[in-house]
Amino acid sequence: MVRLPRALGTLRDEASRSPLRSERTATLLGMALGVSFLTCFVTGLMSHLAQHPLDVGFLSMPARPAGLYRLTQGLHVATGIALIP
Repeated sequence: MVRLPRALGTLRDEASRSPLRSERTATLLGMALGVSFLTCFVTGLMSHLAQHPLDVGFLSMPARPAGLYRLTQGLHVATGIALIP
């Protein structure tokens, strides 16, 4: 009878003690994802309000500077792509 080797993906005790799997790493990654999601949401909302303004006077988006809109769209795209993986 032929014995098959153990599966390659099994967890060992030394693999779970890696610094890449620490609570600190998970916390930092979670905070980065939260900030990225919030940035993507706010810039998307700003874009929507710029394209479809509300009738309320205090929420109107300025037409100038156009670079501000370009900056918010760049942030929106960059954080959205970063959130995909």
